[in-house]
Amino acid sequence: MGRRYSQRKEACVIINQSDQINLTDVLFINDMRSVVLDNTTLALFADDAKCFRTIRSPLDCAQFQRDIDTLVEWSYAWKLAFNFDKC
Repeated sequence: MGRRYSQRKEACVIINQSDQINLTDVLFINDMRSVVLDNTTLALFADDAKCFRTIRSPLDCAQFQRDIDTLVEWSYAWKLAFNFDKC
């Protein structure tokens, strides 16, 4: 019997875009990678960030939720707001 997978779904977290990017924001955003697990991808460009992970089990789902929760805590600590409307 072959493996069966559910449809892939994407979830993302995006930081507000601003008209100007300052060096401090770039330094803060580069720190984001340190708070997510290895199997979670964090794509960073300027002041934008997308977080995603392949979900194949309930554990993957729990770990991804942990990463999202940790990123929210990170955003509070660095006082950088997420723009959930862009997800």
